[in-house]
Amino acid sequence: MDIWCPFKAVADAAFTHEKIVINKFHLVTLMNKALDEVRKQVQQTLNNHQRRKFFQSRLLLQKRAEELTDEEHKKLIELFELSPALEKAWELKEKFRDLLQPDDVKKATRALKK
Repeated sequence: MDIWCPFKAVADAAFTHEKIVINKFHLVTLMNKALDEVRKQVQQTLNNHQRRKFFQSRLLLQKRAEELTDEEHKKLIELFELSPALEKAWELKEKFRDLLQPDDVKKATRALKK
């Protein structure tokens, strides 16, 4: 299900005794938006050259860690050296994505409770 408030309100009203399941796509989209907000905040504190690097990193930051090439990984490390906050946000995004593909439901439940 889409997590837009009006959709959720209608679903809650129509399906009073059912579990509402949020579509994984929408969760990943929200995570990427949150990460991009951190990137934008950090970008505002940088000089022009650094800002360009951060702006160009938008799509790179959305990639999963295991999909990064060696060159892309090096670029991420350069960004993270400029901003530990961005590194933390990216790591949280990666951990949350891992939870969306659990091999073990109990393991995912425990991780979510942390």
